[in-house]
Amino acid sequence: MPRTRPIRLIILGVALLLLVCGISYLALAAPRYLALPLAAPMAHLPNGGWSYEERAQRVWINEHDPFFVWRVSALALPPMYTDWQDVVSYLEPQLQALGWERGDTTCGIELPEASFLPEGRNGYLGFTRIGANPDELGPTVCIAVWPDEEAQWFNVVVQSTNPSYLLRLARW
Repeated sequence: MPRTRPIRLIILGVALLLLVCGISYLALAAPRYLALPLAAPMAHLPNGGWSYEERAQRVWINEHDPFFVWRVSALALPPMYTDWQDVVSYLEPQLQALGWERGDTTCGIELPEASFLPEGRNGYLGFTRIGANPDELGPTVCIAVWPDEEAQWFNVVVQSTNPSYLLRLARW
């Protein structure tokens, strides 16, 4: 009878260890989308909010830990927005109020619109957390603004990319 007690304690210890490891893994690997509370450029109009929202997980080739991508898109119409700078001047203060600043990012490879837009004026901009270390892997925000073919309105995309905690720990 006394021998069964140590065996039960060992089994209980192993079960608790597995439970703690499983919960820890789920907490670290759970999706962490960085959905930003930004007002769309036409938010002052009925049905003027973001027209499309997407949440996706992306994994680079030869990597295992995902990036969590959140994207929204909308239109910005004249007369309120007559050029690229008008739209950026509307979005950038909102991002700054949330703790973001223009910075070096990986928007050129993360943002699909970077394949046809230049970086900077009349294209896309990248934002990092204020004071973020550029050598560390962290969340980024990209905005892309471009006119439609007939320049009657502007297409607007905001995308945040947030690496998983496991990926950040692996790169630490």
